[in-house]
Amino acid sequence: MFKNFIIRSHIKRSLKRKKQFASWEKIKNISLIISNEQLNKSALDKFIIDSGKLVEVILIDIKNKQSAIKDYTTFVSADKSVLGLPKTKSLNKIKNKTADLVMVAADDKEEFATVLAANINTPCVCGCNQINNNLDLIIIRKENQTVIDYLNEVVNYLKMIKN
Repeated sequence: MFKNFIIRSHIKRSLKRKKQFASWEKIKNISLIISNEQLNKSALDKFIIDSGKLVEVILIDIKNKQSAIKDYTTFVSADKSVLGLPKTKSLNKIKNKTADLVMVAADDKEEFATVLAANINTPCVCGCNQINNNLDLIIIRKENQTVIDYLNEVVNYLKMIKN
C-alpha cells in the first residue's frame, strides 16, 4: 500500500506537465528505459543508430552491485530502496533530464521504471504497462516479442502521428 502511494506521488507530479504527442519526425531526443535482463547491447546500439535520434539509455540493473555497461545511465542494487523503487538520492542521476519522448521498455521492472519515467521532464511517455495512468501512449507488447522488435513497433506507431 505504501509502495503504491509513493508511485502515485511521483506520477502525480509528472501529470502536471503539458502532454502532447509528437510525430517521429519532430522527436529529437529520447530517454529509453530498459532492464539488463532484456538487454542485447549490440542490437540496441544498432536500433539507436538506425533511429537517427539522440537516445539516452537508462538501464535498470538492480540485480548487480555494479554494472558492466558504463555508457548508459545505470541503476544498480544500491539505487533500490527496500520497497524495490529508486531511492530518492538515486533519482538525482536523472533529475534534470529532459526528452521529447520517454520510451519504457522495462516491463519486467515496471514499478521501478514508472518512477524513473515520472522523474524525466517530457511531454510524452510511452510503454506497454500502464500503472496509475502514467502512460500517454500505450503499445501492448506481444508475448515473446524481443525488446528491439517492440521498440521498432513503437517507432512505427509514432511515424503514424501527424502534427
